[in-house]
Amino acid sequence: MASSKLFEAAVKERVDTFMSAYMDLNNVPASGNRRLLWDVVREEWGFDGFVVSDALAVGNLVTQGFARDTRDATLRAMDAGLNMDMA
Repeated sequence: MASSKLFEAAVKERVDTFMSAYMDLNNVPASGNRRLLWDVVREEWGFDGFVVSDALAVGNLVTQGFARDTRDATLRAMDAGLNMDMA
């Protein structure tokens, strides 16, 4: 995927912050996607910076049917590697 190469290149150039998105990857919303935010971005690419959600994306995990309630959404997002919900 060409766009992932751009993000990986940004890590190599020492970008400090990434923003997750509303979209999903393999039916898992990006803001709660541990495979994306932790396994790939943090472990595979070595990113140690700050990851912020798109505006209100953590709350949208409930709307998207990925989380039961806002508490569950918050825990899922934090576990995935998100540092802050832009709310």
